[in-house]
Amino acid sequence: LTPDKKLPVTREQMMHGMSLAPLNREIRQTYRVPEKVSGLFVMDIEEGSDAATRGLQPGDVLVEANQETLDSVAKLESVFKAAKTDGRGYVLMRVVRRGDARFVTLPVN
Repeated sequence: LTPDKKLPVTREQMMHGMSLAPLNREIRQTYRVPEKVSGLFVMDIEEGSDAATRGLQPGDVLVEANQETLDSVAKLESVFKAAKTDGRGYVLMRVVRRGDARFVTLPVN
């Protein structure tokens, strides 16, 4: 790269087969996510991943993991790390899809 060319800045991060981004005004407006919902927005799902086989979909919002509120990908990573340290096989996720809450488990691996 030359100094006049910068890498595009993206806040999306991949984790467990999901491309995740913290909710912001642009995502809320584009995908009509209500202000009362907070968490990590699922931008995309890798085909065949644990997230895909568990039924997660683009447009879902990950609200909690093991009863911890999610506000960053780093927070989600820390929940998975703690679960692994504690010898747990899964993390329980609270997910909001089009206004409806549901629970999904993802393996720690």
